Amino acid sequence: MPKVECTCPVCGAKFQRYPSKLRRAKYVVVCSRACLYKGRSLGIIKREVQQPYQISEEGRRAWRESARFRIGQLRKPPIIFVCETCGKEVVIPRGQNCPSRQLRFCSNECANIGLRGAGNPAWRGGHKGYYGPNWRSQRRAARKRDNYTCQRCGKTTKEAKRSLDVHHIIPFNQFESYEKANQLDNLVTLCHLCHQFVEWNGMDT
Repeated sequence: MPKVECTCPVCGAKFQRYPSKLRRAKYVVVCSRACLYKGRSLGIIKREVQQPYQISEEGRRAWRESARFRIGQLRKPPIIFVCETCGKEVVIPRGQNCPSRQLRFCSNECANIGLRGAGNPAWRGGHKGYYGPNWRSQRRAARKRDNYTCQRCGKTTKEAKRSLDVHHIIPFNQFESYEKANQLDNLVTLCHLCHQFVEWNGMDT
């Protein structure tokens, strides 16, 4: 069914509506929600109140007096906390707080600094960037032993399109010497995705 051209009684703009919507219209048909609110203010559209308020003159005077008293004042005291990174005291309105927000830092820059390393809840001690002088040779030996194949998902170097990772089954930092940590029995070949998974969940998962 074609649309019918209508004229907005509030702003005078031309618009189109389907006849079915015109028949089901609860209020005067207007072109937009903004004109609906404006039409209510102008009295063009009557406001339907199901349960009108019963306010006495004494109640109105008390409401105006309390509103006058609250001008320029916060209903609740603000939240004050100290940034854990820079030590700056931060004051925020209580309305800007939410249960999931952790009041620890004054800015994203301070949060990035404060959540590095041991400050991050996911920190697990980190890893040493140097695994000893025999690491490269042991890494090559581990890949060759495992036939250049991920021991978790079976992906090859060609399928991964990059060199496979070599993972320490027992973390390197738990050994006193690099010779014991880099023994072939403690090394396993993994693709990058499986390496990330195993770092958090272990080989048996």
